Amino acid sequence: DMLESAVKTIVEKFPDVTVLVNSNVGVASEFQDVGIHLPEDLCKFHSIAREKTSDKKTIGSSVHSVPAAEKADENGADYLLVGTMFESESHPGKSPEGILMLKMIGRALDSSLPMIAVGGITPENVSTVIEAGASGIAVMRGISGAEDAEEAARAYKEALEHSWREMKRKA
Repeated sequence: DMLESAVKTIVEKFPDVTVLVNSNVGVASEFQDVGIHLPEDLCKFHSIAREKTSDKKTIGSSVHSVPAAEKADENGADYLLVGTMFESESHPGKSPEGILMLKMIGRALDSSLPMIAVGGITPENVSTVIEAGASGIAVMRGISGAEDAEEAARAYKEALEHSWREMKRKA
């Protein structure tokens, strides 16, 4: 299987990186430290994914609303991928849910469930999502579409580290 082969290569090459497989419980269960990411419409299957893998397996869910976040939390998600924050080339023509939704989910859940912001994230707006309650960010085109992907990744990392330091300083 091509996906299984790709995951094996990534796990072997980057042993300290958390790898998540989108929706494929079968592939994720083949690897000890590979988690599963479920789209919002499959969040009801968290318990099945947990049964087929292990309690130690990281299982997360995409969410686009407060009710979806509450459902994912009830179903045992280990983290939420919350989006879309800003306009994004990955979702052309889609109005972003935005920062307000991220804040509303944080207030509604009132838990330590990590929220990862996604959608239109740039190094310049990383601090906005972190201040709004995100634990981290997920990026696709900001790195894969960059002229220098390594430099782009470095810029995101620096923006995240700066934002986390500022949050600690303000606490």
